[in-house]
Amino acid sequence: MKSLVTLGCALALAVSLPAQPVPTPDSTLVFPRHKDARTWEVAFTNSTPEFRVTEWVLKGDTIKHWKELVDHHVFFTPLTVEEFVVRWKAMLAGVDPKAEMSQKANPDGSITVSYNSAVGDEMGVCRYFKSTDGVYSVAYRARPGQKSEPILQTWRAILAEARLDPRFPDRGVEARKPPQ
Repeated sequence: MKSLVTLGCALALAVSLPAQPVPTPDSTLVFPRHKDARTWEVAFTNSTPEFRVTEWVLKGDTIKHWKELVDHHVFFTPLTVEEFVVRWKAMLAGVDPKAEMSQKANPDGSITVSYNSAVGDEMGVCRYFKSTDGVYSVAYRARPGQKSEPILQTWRAILAEARLDPRFPDRGVEARKPPQ
């Protein structure tokens, strides 16, 4: 009986709380994933008021057991791309103090970060962009034992071609705020 009361209270609370709206991104991150001709499948997607994520794995892999992974994130944040990358690198260093990291500023204002983490059992190349509504990223990640130099070079080229396209060029940050 106690569990039914708890369940009833939880349900009443859930029904009475207003749902947080999930923003529509102001931009679209375009990258030529087709340049890697292998079959990639969406393995995970999620949207919250704070972020959106889509993750692809190679056909036959799963999100829990992947050898290579490509992900795209939209982080709805006022942080600059530089501030975001500093925080991301600090987070990785907190999990793996011996992680190797390097970063490169790109002419368009985006930042490319490469890393190798023994603790995370992964290496990756991530590119971060600033849009009107947050920080967008696209990344290629691989397990160190699965890393292939030709494939890594293909993904470096794909990430170098990535770009933001404004979906709503006339819309700014103010348009994103829900009506009062």
